[in-house]
Amino acid sequence: MYVRAKIVVIYSGGADLRACRLALAVAEGAWDAGAEVRVRCLRSLAPLEGARFTPQWAEVLGETEGVPEVTIEDLTWADVAIAPDVGDPDGSLAREGVKVPSAAELEGARKQGRRAAQGALALRVGRVSLSDVA
Repeated sequence: MYVRAKIVVIYSGGADLRACRLALAVAEGAWDAGAEVRVRCLRSLAPLEGARFTPQWAEVLGETEGVPEVTIEDLTWADVAIAPDVGDPDGSLAREGVKVPSAAELEGARKQGRRAAQGALALRVGRVSLSDVA
């Protein structure tokens, strides 16, 4: 019997294309490591009034079309839930118009996904316990 880790990657909705792309990179890394992966957003995407027709909104909505909101069922299903840190706590990157993560940031996110998948699999098959990783 083949055992796979189950991971849900959650990112904040809204107009944050950067967070979306980093979350997708985490999901890609986890999937590459053999995990079952679900990508979910934290809240519905709804543009602020007056921002409905901007090019950035078109890009955000295009890349996130069909991504459902996270539910309790997703969290119950998953061995691990990951909410990637986009590394912009004060919003300065967004204010400067930085919406595309660098290649190094994307690779770091993929590594985070691979590590999460490997750790979840080890927990799932009983090679480690929660006290070993806490």
